[in-house]
Amino acid sequence: MPRSRRVDAPGSIHHLMVRGVDRGPVFLDDADRARFVDRLRQVAPEEGVRVYAWALMPNHAHLVVRSGPSGVSRLMARVGTAHARAFNGRHGRVGHLFQDRFRSVLVDSDVHLRWLLRYVHRNPIEAGIVRSVGSLESYPWTGHRELVTSHPAPLIDSRAVLSWFAPRRRDAVPALRHWMADAAAPETPPSEALTDPCLLQRIVDASVTTAARQCGVDPREVWHGARTRAASEARALAIRDLHERVGLRPARIERALGLAGGAAARALARAARFVKK
Repeated sequence: MPRSRRVDAPGSIHHLMVRGVDRGPVFLDDADRARFVDRLRQVAPEEGVRVYAWALMPNHAHLVVRSGPSGVSRLMARVGTAHARAFNGRHGRVGHLFQDRFRSVLVDSDVHLRWLLRYVHRNPIEAGIVRSVGSLESYPWTGHRELVTSHPAPLIDSRAVLSWFAPRRRDAVPALRHWMADAAAPETPPSEALTDPCLLQRIVDASVTTAARQCGVDPREVWHGARTRAASEARALAIRDLHERVGLRPARIERALGLAGGAAARALARAARFVKK
């Protein structure tokens, strides 16, 4: 099946993600991470790309960028190829490092853009790597530190990002801190962000993991279609969560979970009796 053509007009804003093959690691230590950031810091200006947010996780990386004259493909090729070559050389590895090509989703509203800033920079908190937003300000592997402190070699276009919160830096930084820490901020993306496969996959993963834990089963049983009662209950609870909390339609849930037609609708019909009191 041929790949769809990317929409990559100069000046467009993208949420980009690269993931390791079979969800394997793409960063094993700080030297790997520093090399990736240094390469990105070098290549982005050369390609005319402006970076608005970034985060490095053990097996993937997120970027939010405004593309330059040649789009984002050259940026990702230059950064990804150099990182894979260096990673394989350092760790005695051969073969592809990244899973397929990078993912790219257009950001087409200010609401989506602000939500992504929070989502991307909070990734280490949600994964349990960093304990709080306060700790994130000294954590070197997201762009948040660059926004709230004076960084000698910033990767992010901090002036542009802070302008989303207030005209002056002294007002924008406290507003950004509040946005990052606000418990009332939306946990799920705005409706237009649900077209983003990176975000959708994370949301689906979280729903399945939570439901599996509640029912005392391994999440892999939910994904792989195990027909035990506990796995069926967990699957139904995950489907209900994705439908009621996230707002996904049954057909969309079925595609995300790899289910046959009608399975999500049937699970929704019986999910209420699986709720654990």
